[in-house]
Parts: sequence; structure tokens; C-alpha cells
Amino acid sequence: MLWEKLDPACTMPKGSLPVHLLWALMFMKLYCSEAVHSSMAGVDEKTFRKWTWILVDGISYLEAEVVS
Repeated sequence: MLWEKLDPACTMPKGSLPVHLLWALMFMKLYCSEAVHSSMAGVDEKTFRKWTWILVDGISYLEAEVVS
């Protein structure tokens, strides 16, 4: 439901995938270093950082609807 509310066709950049949303949720749930998060996701730190912050920003705009 969250992925649909983010409306990937309009607000998310081209190339965004549901796995990037999972990375963002993992980032918000776990208190680990960026190196640990990126190794858990199986990508380099730059890629993890890029997609995580794009999705976290998108989720923050849904605060009234989704975040409690």
C-alpha cells in the first residue's frame, strides 16, 4: 500500500523499484552504519544512500496519511 501511495510514476525518479522502499524501511528500522546497511542490501554505499534518502523523503511527505 505504501508503494502505491508513493505513486512511483509521478513522484519517484525513473528506475525506482519496490526493493528501494524495503531498503528505506530497513534504514529507518535498524540503527546500523551505512556500510552495514549497504552490505545487507548487497549494493555499494553510494547506491544505498541515493535510493534510501529518495524514498525516506517520499515517505515523509505522506506523514499525515501513513506515519503515526
